[in-house]
Amino acid sequence: VRSTWQKRQPRSREGLAASRVGHGTRRRFRSTRAMERAARARLASAVSSASWFVARALWVVLHVFLWTRSAGRAAVDRAFRVSGLAFLEPRRGLAFCARKLRRALEVGSFKTPWADHGERPPPPRTLAVIVNDPDEASSSRCLADIARVLVWAADAGIRHVSLYDQDGCIRARASRLAELVVRATVRAESESAHFAPPASAYAFRRANGDGAMKTVERFECGGKATRRPSRRGERNPTSNESETARNRKESARVPSPPSASADKAETHASTTVDLLRAGDGAAALLDAARRWGEPAGPLGIVAGDPETGETSVAQLEAWMAANGSLLPVVEVTVVFGKHFHLAGYPPWQLHKTEMYRLRSLSTFSRSKFGDVLREYAGVSKRHGK
Repeated sequence: VRSTWQKRQPRSREGLAASRVGHGTRRRFRSTRAMERAARARLASAVSSASWFVARALWVVLHVFLWTRSAGRAAVDRAFRVSGLAFLEPRRGLAFCARKLRRALEVGSFKTPWADHGERPPPPRTLAVIVNDPDEASSSRCLADIARVLVWAADAGIRHVSLYDQDGCIRARASRLAELVVRATVRAESESAHFAPPASAYAFRRANGDGAMKTVERFECGGKATRRPSRRGERNPTSNESETARNRKESARVPSPPSASADKAETHASTTVDLLRAGDGAAALLDAARRWGEPAGPLGIVAGDPETGETSVAQLEAWMAANGSLLPVVEVTVVFGKHFHLAGYPPWQLHKTEMYRLRSLSTFSRSKFGDVLREYAGVSKRHGK
């Protein structure tokens, strides 16, 4: 057993040197780890500060960008409105404005009255007029305003017009509307030196219970002669002045009477007017469902396969056309009323229409009608492509 004195004996030089080296290494390791921890803490603090600064900078840049864009759009809109070019829709981009302006210049100047100067834009093939206010549709003035719209549509080259109100007030007064169309044509010929309605043959149609369209009124007016086949007990709408006075006006307006050959050469453009009410469009589809599989027309077209129950839009439209119940697809719809709604208009015909809304039919003028047609002519017709 070693004594205490032996245990307390000093170590050799080699042991002392090794002990000092070990202590120095441990001290250096601890100091290195402390420095690494301090460096990581400083780095984390720097990253946190940088991320806060970057987030703040991005927030400021984003708000400046949004404010600048909003102010720029407001300035551009105001400039376009002041210059009368708001129809170019500057918010859709300057490239869109340039294309629309070029198209407007191609179809004719947008500053000139419709059909008085310059080249006419191509008219739509079909027009729908919706009066969604029951009080306005039942008024006596409504028919006179609609008669003027029909005369303008015939002059513009629109060959199919649909008149709609939910209660069928316009539909129930077809004869009165025909008289007012003739009077509006005569009045336009006598009052305006620049506007002469063309010779037109009108056909008013109404839907039966099964949805088939039936002609209820036929008449011709405009051109060199304005006439309407009168029924028994019905007075000609233009006979409120004497024959002598009418002849005097005609001779004053026309230097030389037209020859018989010229009368024969005059052609009347046909204009079909559908008088619709709520439920007219659905009747044809319900009839197709009731008569599923029954052949219709000389070609024996069926609405659908009775065994599989399959059909297509083209097949349904062909079946309704064979039954005379197909309403044409509307290209331009003008809605009159305090609120913008279609009042139950048949949706089957509105899948590619361009809609315009005005508050009242009584304030609708020929210049506004021309604006609607001119705006439609500048619309890109891609039909979903």
